[in-house]
Amino acid sequence: GDVYKRQVLDDVKLVLTQMSNSKSVHAALTAIYCLVKLYKHEMGERRRNLELIIREVFDGMYGIAGKIVLVAGEDSACLLKIIAKTFLIAIEYDVSPLLTKEEVFSKWLDMFCLAFERPIDSSLEPAAEDEEQAKARAKTETFKLQKALAHIFYTCLLYTS
Repeated sequence: GDVYKRQVLDDVKLVLTQMSNSKSVHAALTAIYCLVKLYKHEMGERRRNLELIIREVFDGMYGIAGKIVLVAGEDSACLLKIIAKTFLIAIEYDVSPLLTKEEVFSKWLDMFCLAFERPIDSSLEPAAEDEEQAKARAKTETFKLQKALAHIFYTCLLYTS
């Protein structure tokens, strides 16, 4: 229960601060994603688990994203996709007070805008594509990242309208 969750959060924070290799960062981000997904439907007192995760590791996630947002390639797109999907789940049903501070929320959105503007491999551009090219593009991490970012932007529009 709580001891295990605390150990996972401590291990994840260590990996995110050291950023020693992409596989350990990928594993740490995936662990955060799984934990956030586990608590996304919780409300009231039970939502405190999600608040704890946000408080403990979202700054580290933002730090990782800031370092790789302009790095081209599928590996960085995969890491950014996990970060974006984790952020989306965290704001999907109820936005944490930790994320509603204007300076915090706007820095995340600025970073997501940079990620959305990342160039796409020219071989994957939609000009005169056939069905096979469309399927190949949909399987790329860059496309999946842009899809997750579009969901974040749409969710933000729902909250502000």
